[in-house]
Amino acid sequence: MMRDIGVVNKYCKINNKEKEILLGDKKPILILNKKSNNLPNNISYQNHTLGVMLPYTPLHILLFDNDLDILIMTSANISGLPITYKNADVLNSLKNIADYFLLHDRDINIPIDDSIVKVIMNEERVIRAGRGYSPMTFKKNTTNILALGSEFKNTFTISKDSHIFMSQYMGNMNSIQALDNYKMNVNHLKQLYDIKINRIVYDKHPNFWHKDYINEFRCEKIGVYHHHAHIASCMFENNIEDKVIGIAFDGSGYGEDKNIWGGEFLICDYKTFKRVGHLKYMQMPGGDNATKEPWKMAISLINQLDLKDFNFNILNNMKDKDYKFILSMLNNNINCTLTSSMGRLFDGISAILGFTNKITFEGEACIELENLAKQSIYTKEYYKFEIHCINQIFVINTDSIINGILQDMQKHVSKSVISMKFHNTVTEFSYIICTKLRELYNINKVALSGGVFQNDIILANLYKKLRAQKFEVLTHKLLPCNDSSISIGQLIVANNRGEENVCSHSG
Repeated sequence: MMRDIGVVNKYCKINNKEKEILLGDKKPILILNKKSNNLPNNISYQNHTLGVMLPYTPLHILLFDNDLDILIMTSANISGLPITYKNADVLNSLKNIADYFLLHDRDINIPIDDSIVKVIMNEERVIRAGRGYSPMTFKKNTTNILALGSEFKNTFTISKDSHIFMSQYMGNMNSIQALDNYKMNVNHLKQLYDIKINRIVYDKHPNFWHKDYINEFRCEKIGVYHHHAHIASCMFENNIEDKVIGIAFDGSGYGEDKNIWGGEFLICDYKTFKRVGHLKYMQMPGGDNATKEPWKMAISLINQLDLKDFNFNILNNMKDKDYKFILSMLNNNINCTLTSSMGRLFDGISAILGFTNKITFEGEACIELENLAKQSIYTKEYYKFEIHCINQIFVINTDSIINGILQDMQKHVSKSVISMKFHNTVTEFSYIICTKLRELYNINKVALSGGVFQNDIILANLYKKLRAQKFEVLTHKLLPCNDSSISIGQLIVANNRGEENVCSHSG
């Protein structure tokens, strides 16, 4: 939090649109590019951006009354758990973290995170919808539906008659505390708008968090695939109901073939979808564990090239890793989930180029790769790639991309140039597949959804390339492109399937 717009100008690059958002009445956290490195190095470590907000309560203004310019703020929660908002709970759970507590005599009724927004292509795009932006309300004739949303970056969406309400950001649904917070917020909106639920909509993943929760409801239950919900949410935001080419790029989502999807090209409307393209499947050694240690994805990507006697020690970050054990897992297909995820491809490339850490926040390796690319933003080259048509599905073979990256590393090409070439490659093969799909299906609308489109380079370059070829391109602005939009996509899909059934709730 910075004292005023003058302080923001001192530390960050800011354009007119960004200034308008900062000075507006919603007061979100705004992602800005750093102007200088005068702040301590551990603030937004190895990142070119800062999340900045201005004071939005009298208390904040009082805190800045002592010639302070900047305060570093974070949510009052243990990592991975919901915000702690009751005074007694704060004093108990955060006593080993905070030295002092500033408490209020007025209790908080409903906790809510700060919103996060970003300006891309001079348009405000919501990354996290919280204070000032939620609950979001839309008008559309619906049955009374509760859509449960995703496992990560969760929101839920609930509807009544001609109104749809999307909740604030709920966070990750992997704890009892998160589920309790979720139930409290669902009940709050149900009571506020006197909603009797007739349908429950859930993610088709067989092991999702909601398995027990949905049994509390006696009504029609509809499963919707993750990436169909992504594209449906983008269509809904842009008021489009006919078929589109959907590009869903993210970290993970359960697919029809029981593998983990995330680099998908779909033909879909609100009722149905058809998978018409995807990244070649990659092995994830250790399953979900590979999402926390990107170097394992790097081993997987290189191993699929079948290079004889490749010396992994030439990759500096592999020297202290037990890569031989991971190779054994891969070669014997032991606990190796298959994925077509763009997020995992980004992770692997980032690790090949030197990302060494365990993941401490979602998308960390991908963000580092994007930051590298921005150092060589004017590079226009891209890597060779192959697109195979298998059973009328376009499959992007990434082997030659990985090969090209390794060759550039041997030639001592700058890592920033390599990263930018990789970003250009993703743009190029995405554009080519769209042109092929337009010819086959006579569809000119392309909807872009999924967390990968938080990447400025991918979103802006693919948008411009498609627009140059007269495609109509649909993107997210108000709804986050990440998994926070899944719930509204689920609701819209369910609303277009079948007739309303009667439902009662055990509580």
